[in-house]
Amino acid sequence: MLGTRVRAVVVGICSLLLPGLGQALIRRWVRALFFVGLFITTVAVFVPESALTADVPLDGLFAHAQDVSQNMSDWGTIAITVVQFGAMMDAYVQALQRPTQTTEGPTCPRCGREVEPTHGFCQWCTYEFEEPADN
Repeated sequence: MLGTRVRAVVVGICSLLLPGLGQALIRRWVRALFFVGLFITTVAVFVPESALTADVPLDGLFAHAQDVSQNMSDWGTIAITVVQFGAMMDAYVQALQRPTQTTEGPTCPRCGREVEPTHGFCQWCTYEFEEPADN
């Protein structure tokens, strides 16, 4: 259970830094595309156009980011923060959820996914079974 929580925190932090990244890490592709699109749309609406088209050298990137954040309206800052926080919380909650069991065969006791019992381990989370089952 601790591994699941650590994974959820890491996925949440990734999604806070770049909305949609955490969802992509846990393979929730539609949610990842949704949050990436929402973030790009929010940036396009609220960040001044002059900041998006500026040619900035790599060593001046941090200073340019500070200038952009100072020139952006309060509503823009709030909108981008809401998108980042929403993406973080969604990724965290999605990472904590167990997959729904729709299989008829044997499942892994750790991750709940369908496994091939003759392998002796779960091919999804590498959990080793006590002894391989014979079918």
